[in-house]
Amino acid sequence: MSANAIIRMPDEKKGIMLRGQPMVFLVTGENTKHTSMFDWTIPAGFATGRHVHRVQEETFYLLEGECAWHVGDKTVRATPGTYLFIPPGVPHDITNVSERPARVLMTVSPPGHERYFEELARLAAQGAPDPKALAELRNRYDTNQLSTLTTRGCHGGPTAASGQLRHIALAHELGRYRRKADVIFIASRRRLWVHDLA
Repeated sequence: MSANAIIRMPDEKKGIMLRGQPMVFLVTGENTKHTSMFDWTIPAGFATGRHVHRVQEETFYLLEGECAWHVGDKTVRATPGTYLFIPPGVPHDITNVSERPARVLMTVSPPGHERYFEELARLAAQGAPDPKALAELRNRYDTNQLSTLTTRGCHGGPTAASGQLRHIALAHELGRYRRKADVIFIASRRRLWVHDLA
């Protein structure tokens, strides 16, 4: 942790590229013991997949674009100015439901999740990441992935007719968060549906 003040000017872009869009590291565990903060540009059609953190808490403030969040049993259709606080243990996902990139300010506490994003970017740069490598990475960084992330038209990501993105994944054992189920995630231009087929 640094004892120095951190000032980042608009042309300073320390960070990584994810799916062809920047994630700028504004403050990290190198600078503070409290939180990391990111300026994240989310590609059109990108969905993180449902996941949960055991220790980390997150905040999101949407600056540009239109996103859908599933937080617990709530669905939020976010436009610029929408703020979310997600405590540990609450399953959630993020989907850019618009036709253009979205941009969010994101914090993760405690800090250190920037190392997850750095390793994820290295894996993604090599092509489709190995599922075992992804699972090991998530386990090391307090991320229990409940469904698979998806993209639409991003560096060879899956596409579908009628502007829809369809991804079907067999959910693994979800512990106390959810039962074992077939989960179908369908992200369209205007809606996001989640169907549990028990």
